[in-house]
Amino acid sequence: RDVLEVHFGSLEDLEKAIGLLNREEYGTDTATAQLTIPVSDGSALSLAMLRRFEDAGIPIIDFHYRRPTLDDVFMSHTDEEPTGAEVSP
Repeated sequence: RDVLEVHFGSLEDLEKAIGLLNREEYGTDTATAQLTIPVSDGSALSLAMLRRFEDAGIPIIDFHYRRPTLDDVFMSHTDEEPTGAEVSP
């Protein structure tokens, strides 16, 4: 699935943003104050979430809308890490 990655300026802002979510599925990285939210409605839902954070006065440092890569798709269907082809000299 597509994901919205939002970086906040502090862990406090990250916690406030989590409190505004009306969903259970999300990921966080406390080292970078990043919130990762799976989105199924594409950019419309992403924009609505960003506006919700903005309306609540939660400053957003950066955000990124990301579609899954082939590696992401592979990993979601297997338990194995993708390996590159070995090159002989």
